[in-house]
Amino acid sequence: MKDEVEELIFVYNADKDALNALIGYAHKVFSPSTYPCELCNLTHSNIGERRIWKDFRMSQHVTMSFIYKAEFNERFNITTNLPVVISILNGIETVVLTKEEMATLANANELMHAIRTKMQTKA
Repeated sequence: MKDEVEELIFVYNADKDALNALIGYAHKVFSPSTYPCELCNLTHSNIGERRIWKDFRMSQHVTMSFIYKAEFNERFNITTNLPVVISILNGIETVVLTKEEMATLANANELMHAIRTKMQTKA
């Protein structure tokens, strides 16, 4: 029997508070190419979550969690650049997509394809 991933954790390179959300919004509007969270750019526009990403997320049969860098630093003992996608399989945490890999993706479709591809190799 194949092991199934218990959870995918998406870690944003951002802080969760309202001030940082406002600063991030302005940054994405005025200088989107320098916004430091590739994951945010792929999954969200300036008006919210991208519909194609939301549909993908809702259709998956794996728990997906979305956390910010402060929670990541509290929960995980992994040294990596953010953003990052982590899988948990049999209690073992593994990086699925790195910041550098996400930086090569052009849109949510490519992110979804990368996740599907990576998860097939883990099953």
